[in-house]
Amino acid sequence: MIRLTGVTVRYGRRTVLDEADFHLPEGGVAYVTGRSGAGKSTLIKLITRETSAVGGEVRVAGRPLDEWKKHHLRRRIGILFQAYELLERKTVRENIALAAQVRGLYGADTERHMRRLLARVGLEGREREYPGELSGGEQQRVAVVRALMGQPKLVLADEPTGNLDGETAGEVMGLLHELQREEGLTMLIVSHDRELMARFPAACWEVADGKVRSG
Repeated sequence: MIRLTGVTVRYGRRTVLDEADFHLPEGGVAYVTGRSGAGKSTLIKLITRETSAVGGEVRVAGRPLDEWKKHHLRRRIGILFQAYELLERKTVRENIALAAQVRGLYGADTERHMRRLLARVGLEGREREYPGELSGGEQQRVAVVRALMGQPKLVLADEPTGNLDGETAGEVMGLLHELQREEGLTMLIVSHDRELMARFPAACWEVADGKVRSG
């Protein structure tokens, strides 16, 4: 699903990735870890075309990244952030519906899909509440539903539990792994939480010294 071959990324004079290799097969789940500033989030930005490589090749779903139109690529990917990125003045339903509309999804089927996912993450009946009325874990669950509205096959999660307390982080990480299996997702999770990674084991890659090494 995702393959980096000899990828080099530079920010100014600083080389963040130096001929790095990485492979996440379709239907797989993997963590990416490493110290702050090592280049973990750069992998996410490469795949979503927020940054670009100066050397090597990035392939997504078997195609070179430069063959994808950016908006087509984004519609096929679900993205989770450390900050929940919810619009405070819109309800849970409105936040999710807006993301669906961006993907060109409307109508009764979309509404049913949203309600099914909300029930699955434990938020049935909460559609009319606002983000400020929800806990951090509940807001991240809304963000999970939003990410899955387009029925993506690939989900990128950049420190999805970084703003949560330990117990809630475990609940959210467990939910992500369950959804990965149930929905047949390919999932890449950037994380620094070794305890969580031990509780919910998966392939692990470490970014260090410009390389991406299996850990």
